[in-house]
Amino acid sequence: MGSLKLTIESTMNYRLTLRIFLVLLLLVSGSSAFGQWISLGPDSVPALMRPFDGSLKFASGIGRVSCLRFFKDGDGKEIMYLGTPYGGLWKKTVNGPKWEYAGAAQLPNQGVSDFLISRRKTDKLFILSGDPDCILNKNAPALGSTDCQSRGIFISKDGGQSWSDNAAGLWMDENGVELIDFWKFPTRKVARKLLVDPRCSRRMLTVIHTYTNDSKTFDGMIFNSNDGGQKWIRSFYGKDAYLRDMEWKPRSKKTVYASGRSVLRSNDRGKSWFSLQLNGLPADSSVIRCEITLSNAAPDNIYALVIYSHSPGGEIFLSENSGESFRSIARTQASPHWRTAIAVSHKDPGLIFFSGGNKVYKLKKENGQWKQSFSGGSIHDDVHDLTFDPKGNRIYASTDGGIYSSEDEGRTWLDESTGLNIAECWSVGVSQSGPLIVASGLQDCGTIIRFPEDDSLRGW
Repeated sequence: MGSLKLTIESTMNYRLTLRIFLVLLLLVSGSSAFGQWISLGPDSVPALMRPFDGSLKFASGIGRVSCLRFFKDGDGKEIMYLGTPYGGLWKKTVNGPKWEYAGAAQLPNQGVSDFLISRRKTDKLFILSGDPDCILNKNAPALGSTDCQSRGIFISKDGGQSWSDNAAGLWMDENGVELIDFWKFPTRKVARKLLVDPRCSRRMLTVIHTYTNDSKTFDGMIFNSNDGGQKWIRSFYGKDAYLRDMEWKPRSKKTVYASGRSVLRSNDRGKSWFSLQLNGLPADSSVIRCEITLSNAAPDNIYALVIYSHSPGGEIFLSENSGESFRSIARTQASPHWRTAIAVSHKDPGLIFFSGGNKVYKLKKENGQWKQSFSGGSIHDDVHDLTFDPKGNRIYASTDGGIYSSEDEGRTWLDESTGLNIAECWSVGVSQSGPLIVASGLQDCGTIIRFPEDDSLRGW
């Protein structure tokens, strides 16, 4: 018994000594466990092994994109920033050759729902974390995954090189009472939009929804900050409001819109809200999602894409008087409510792009009539966001397969995903003998394989 005890103690001491040695080795070498990893890619869409096989046409892609935003750096150069639900933040100049990683590696998860750059200090960045299309319902696809839930707002003060360790800000209800553990994981929250007042960079707004499994409701909240994100006060709470979108009215000092099952408006920079549902929009109870878009060319217009709860179709409504009245301008094929997008041109208020099913459609006003057409034949399925550039010359589509753009109203599309290293790998297989070969199945982008460098099909 004594020898057995001695053997056990010796084994435990050996393991402890080995652990201490490994820790000291890492400290001396100046590296970390995470520092040992290198990316294998792919950072561009892999070529099809059978290019003439029509069944592979829509399987090819690089990974999912969640949002695209335009900002100007300190020199006035226009920069595009791209957020992904699992692959961090990326950036490039408007006409640049490829995307470059822009940060978020330190965050609790790599999801970017939305993104802001301070106008006063261009090296101060804000990330709204998580997947903007995260499905919280445990009975729906993804089974209420915790991986995609928002962890809050994170701040970088050095251009994205480092980020705050914890979610920024103090979060309070309408009465100023702190909401304890508001971002405690799992948060059961999706934070989807982060806005800044065009005239005051310290005034910010965000829209959040959370799923309550017991009541099966998507409760919506709007928060305001007047001090650059240090303190957040809840200005709206709606039971089952399912808030998902928020837009600042162009050229307005005070008007903001939000949408979920219907459209809300604030006339005081988001301090108070009221519903526009009775102004011609369908009843909240019949709607699962309402997405809105606004045009700089027609500031009083509101375009609302409505997805019905118990109908295979959707509908587009237009208000030309800041929401005082709406009318239907088109019936559409509905896209799944967790990926619904609409965008209107900033130079032509009669040009709209929207998601229908898994594709992109166009709605254009010609001779006083709205005409609908299919406009996304060459891009990847599953459209999560549509964005016009600030001048309205080019439309961008964020999809499960990457980012695409068109400057001819959707007749042709350009794949602009080069440089993005954002593939969502479900599993990985590695050859156990011979040359190193790696295979992986991707989320909605087919199966990819990586051959060794000396192979005739090098890379992915």
